[in-house]
Amino acid sequence: MILGDLRAIGCVIDDGDQQRVDFGCHVSGSIDAIIRSGLPEAPRKPHVAEFKTHSLKSFNDLEKHGVEKSKPRHYVQMQTYMHGTGIDRALYLAICKDDDRIYTERVRYDRDVAEKAIARGKRLAIVDEMPPPLSHDPSWYECKMCPAHGFCHGGERDVPKSCRTCAHSTAKDDGTWRCERHDAEPIPTAYQHTGCGDYETHDHMRATDAAS
Repeated sequence: MILGDLRAIGCVIDDGDQQRVDFGCHVSGSIDAIIRSGLPEAPRKPHVAEFKTHSLKSFNDLEKHGVEKSKPRHYVQMQTYMHGTGIDRALYLAICKDDDRIYTERVRYDRDVAEKAIARGKRLAIVDEMPPPLSHDPSWYECKMCPAHGFCHGGERDVPKSCRTCAHSTAKDDGTWRCERHDAEPIPTAYQHTGCGDYETHDHMRATDAAS
């Protein structure tokens, strides 16, 4: 529906599904759309497009403060996509789930923000140990909304069996995985998702005291 509305006002948008942007070292993302031309404020300028839905409270805050201050993660997401595509403008289009109001904002590319975010992602992707949680307080609002809440705070360690959670595998900075057990590099993608008979859960994925 969003794409249809944008095309109805004259936007030329790339066809197809979401487009992947790969930064290497296991860091990538999916762009909702690329608008090649036709935005009323800058009809000749291509834009990376990001579409989001918000609750009433979140939407009102977005309208008041703008995307960079209200939703910094969304802002950084667009910066990385602009960096990866070489497009220096983005369109943020948000819809309020409570009353269907629409908010749009054009965002300019900030190289420093993009490069720092991508570098941070790469560091986290290949780190040997699990980084500390965002908060040690299980009632912290950001933690409560996170799908990993039970993992970090509830002692849930029933992780999927795969090469990516195995103690014998190592994430490489070239975007591949190495198996130390079988001296295999790279591990074929088809095998990564299922693991093998020698699977052993990584130490940092084991069940631990939730308070530790």
